[in-house]
Amino acid sequence: MDTYSLPRLAKAAHRQGWYPDIDMNWSGHDQRFPDIGGQDVEDHFLIGAGMPHWTSPKLNDFRGAMQKYVPGGVLASWSEMAWGAGKLIEVIGQDFPAKPTSADFLKGLYALNGETLGGLVPPLAYQEGKGSDQSNFCIIPMRIHNKQYIPKDGDNFTCAPGWQPVHK
Repeated sequence: MDTYSLPRLAKAAHRQGWYPDIDMNWSGHDQRFPDIGGQDVEDHFLIGAGMPHWTSPKLNDFRGAMQKYVPGGVLASWSEMAWGAGKLIEVIGQDFPAKPTSADFLKGLYALNGETLGGLVPPLAYQEGKGSDQSNFCIIPMRIHNKQYIPKDGDNFTCAPGWQPVHK
């Protein structure tokens, strides 16, 4: 569900005296969400964020880039991941020719072996000829308390039981 739908769902349930556990994906990790949801999302656990919370020291550069290039932009998992994609291109593009092709991008991705971008993502690796659907089954679980995101275990990722990063 999106940032605006979950609070409406929670509010409707609460009006009826029902307080189910409601989990949400990255869309709930958005600076607007605690205000939009108010008391209906207080102490609500999210499925998780795709990267550490934007207040993490690991995201100092992200916050600086947002202030410089997108003043007033929304801090959220989605904006973090867009910025993180650029960081990944910086890593894989170190040996790109002047005019890189899609083959150059793929070659760079296939060369990764446990890349974490300094702890911003779980260990990444991709195998040629295989899909990326098994590349990342990890989140950073958070809850909202006093309108603040509280990571369950700091910047540490929680991964699906049995999931292991791709190894080469």
